[in-house]
Amino acid sequence: MVICVLLVIAALIWPLRLRVDGRGSAGGAPSFPGSELSAPPDSRLAMETAPTSPSRSGSGWLRILAVPMALATIATAGLLAGVAGVLAAGAALATGALLVRQALTERRRRMALTEIAAGLRVLGRELRAGAEPALAAANAGSAARGEGAEVLAGVAHLARFDSALAVRVEDDAHDPRSQTLIRLRSGWLLTRRHGLAFTPLVDALAVDLSGQLTADAERAGQVAGPRMSGYVMAVLPLMGLALGVGMGADPLRVLLNTAVGNVLLVVGVLLTCAGLLWSARIVRR
Repeated sequence: MVICVLLVIAALIWPLRLRVDGRGSAGGAPSFPGSELSAPPDSRLAMETAPTSPSRSGSGWLRILAVPMALATIATAGLLAGVAGVLAAGAALATGALLVRQALTERRRRMALTEIAAGLRVLGRELRAGAEPALAAANAGSAARGEGAEVLAGVAHLARFDSALAVRVEDDAHDPRSQTLIRLRSGWLLTRRHGLAFTPLVDALAVDLSGQLTADAERAGQVAGPRMSGYVMAVLPLMGLALGVGMGADPLRVLLNTAVGNVLLVVGVLLTCAGLLWSARIVRR
């Protein structure tokens, strides 16, 4: 049953990994919040009819496969321990999927920060070389990837189309792309209205994003020990069961085939899941 749980968790998180690797790939045109509102009709039509990235289109079946795998795991647990097995397996699957999704979301955020910072550094070099903002963003975007390419596409729209200045960018505090576009748009407005230089803003923003990455790396190193301690504490009950089997006590029969054992199984799994979620929340803070 443990192997089934791990397989279901892997199937649940695999589409996220494909999205991270496939974002901004050559298969689809880069986009940014509000770009479809600011582009002229021809370019908007090109965005709507752009081909879908192969990695995106090929990831849906993995998510669909996760559902029958989860149902099979819960059914197997139900056959082994009845209602208690269903509750325990469901709690374990939900907790594992949530923890791994949170970890991948944080990984995706760090990757986005890295790509955006790299793209902004290239943009700053292009601007200092004397290129016009639209041309500089286009040149930098051709060398960037992922979120960095999408942000630079947004800068190119800001520089080329005056109507883009009125477009509302979605304010998502957890999305580095949205936050970067908001700050770039504010800087571009100051540049257009008051004649301020745009290049220092781009350089300062790149330095700020690099500082965020450094702080994240330091924080991850500091909490690595407590995070591992939480995982070790969660595995200790399984080690206790293995020790009991080795001593001939047969704890699995008690947990799976007796009423008291079923209660202990559900309570133990729920407490373990709660401990994992609580420790993960403490580490994130």
